[in-house]
Amino acid sequence: MKLLYDMKRLFSNCCGPHGKIILVGKKSQRDSDEICMTCCSFGILNFDLLDFNATDEEIVFAKTIKSFLKSHNFQYGFYGSTFGLLTCIMYMLLKEDCENYSLFKLNYLLQHLIPGWTNEFFDRQQIPVQALTLKILLPIVKTKWLGNKLLRLNSHQVDFLSALSVRIFSQVMLPKMGSSYFGRKNDINYVLLYGEGITYEDSVLKKGLILNIPFPDIVKSFTQSETIQNKRIIVFKESILLNLPKSEEEYTESNIGAMIKLKSSGEGNTLKIVKERINEWKQMGIEVVACQKLIDKPIQLLLLKNGIIPVERISQFYMDDVIRLTGASPLTSIVFPLHESDIGHVTEISEIQVMGRSCIYFTNENIESEVYSVLLCSPSHSQSYELEQIMRNTQTGLKLLVSQSHVVAGSGVTEFLLAQYFEERSSDQSGLLSLLSLNREVELITRSLQMLSKTIAQKESSNMMLEEYISCMKQKNHDIVSSLLPSKQALVVKPIYSCYSLFSQVSETEVMEVLKYSIEVDRQTQMMEYNIESPPHEKEERNTILDIAFAKKQAISSAFQCFHTLMQSTPNFKQ
Repeated sequence: MKLLYDMKRLFSNCCGPHGKIILVGKKSQRDSDEICMTCCSFGILNFDLLDFNATDEEIVFAKTIKSFLKSHNFQYGFYGSTFGLLTCIMYMLLKEDCENYSLFKLNYLLQHLIPGWTNEFFDRQQIPVQALTLKILLPIVKTKWLGNKLLRLNSHQVDFLSALSVRIFSQVMLPKMGSSYFGRKNDINYVLLYGEGITYEDSVLKKGLILNIPFPDIVKSFTQSETIQNKRIIVFKESILLNLPKSEEEYTESNIGAMIKLKSSGEGNTLKIVKERINEWKQMGIEVVACQKLIDKPIQLLLLKNGIIPVERISQFYMDDVIRLTGASPLTSIVFPLHESDIGHVTEISEIQVMGRSCIYFTNENIESEVYSVLLCSPSHSQSYELEQIMRNTQTGLKLLVSQSHVVAGSGVTEFLLAQYFEERSSDQSGLLSLLSLNREVELITRSLQMLSKTIAQKESSNMMLEEYISCMKQKNHDIVSSLLPSKQALVVKPIYSCYSLFSQVSETEVMEVLKYSIEVDRQTQMMEYNIESPPHEKEERNTILDIAFAKKQAISSAFQCFHTLMQSTPNFKQ
């Protein structure tokens, strides 16, 4: 039950208001080993760890991530993109704040370190959240990324990562600063746009609510101005229809369907009720009627003739944000009289152009209405699908890194092997690269790590030999840097192909003899490249990726850096 003990120590005081994950051990230990972790806003998840093994560990790991994503209601698309953004966050944190990292600290980092780090970072920059734009954020994030010597990034790659950080900020970090501490529905609205030529750099963060729908033509024909300012608004959650369906003889309060609830089914009486309500709304100063579903065209004409603008088909996705932005109370029927407390306010309603599309834009300058919209611009569906597929296949290999008891990644070979692969393929004359072609390399890494794990398990002394080898190489790297540069600089490991034959009887000296390396120094950046060159063995089953470290924190770090490398090295995002 060591796992439960560690998790209890990490998350004993982390239970939040929106639900909890409960992990329980054996029945006899349930009282003492019940652990609550803040993560999920959709109720309680129960993981029964009666027969805990590596597979269960992977399940809990995946569930933790999935619950976090659900609790913040990630709505914008594909699995690969979502996981890629999440791992980019973790990549930044692992390089900055985490010295003693373990697998199940993931939830703790997501819930606590990220908002804390973000608040500190932006407070230090003295940037108000409402004034934050991509133009302001780019130079800040560029500075942060350029300070990382582990990867050499050109200006376009830095711009890409900076724009990606805008998405990370808006989807994970900004909700932590909002009026409510948890959840998208309480803090932010997302609009996802796809299309050829759309890049991450086109992402926009705006204060207000952007609806991915245009103004109806009927409204444009009555309204000459493109901007509607300072209006009182009411919001309906049901359709406002003039003609009731023939199958329904009478509507009651308990009869909630796709139509507005009326006490009478007669067409004449229905029209009379609608006209009476519109006159009352006009006298109370109502100038906008927003509806989650449909408003009949005749009713829209009646509203417009009385100077009231109808906005229909808002959809359930935007409804909560409309209510929160305007301060209006949601209505379900036009039968009952309207109260002053039901009325909301908007400072401005306009139609804006986003990547050639018309969108309705609501704003409210009321300080209490902290609503933000993010236009999440992504590549085409085909590119996103391809990225999703490679993410899924790569994750299979990464699960091995975090689940094996003897083999962990961390010395940098895996991620730089992938980076080198992308670099070589992108420089090909054809200029074509399929992300799916990386599967072969990932499978080789997975098979090699499995072989290495079995070899180490067969003889305990092998593990000690490898630790000594790593220690020796670290010392050699330090000596080389000290002799060439006046001050210590980070090494950039850039293997052409890092494969080694490993047997239980191999000695440290023999391993050292296999290793071939060269050193290059960039005079401008004062950065050293440590190039490992060693061709693979003729027999594939004898090739092993040597990627060993001392703690699982390095495994997680390398896994996230691997995803980060995939995201920033893809030629689809290069100029």
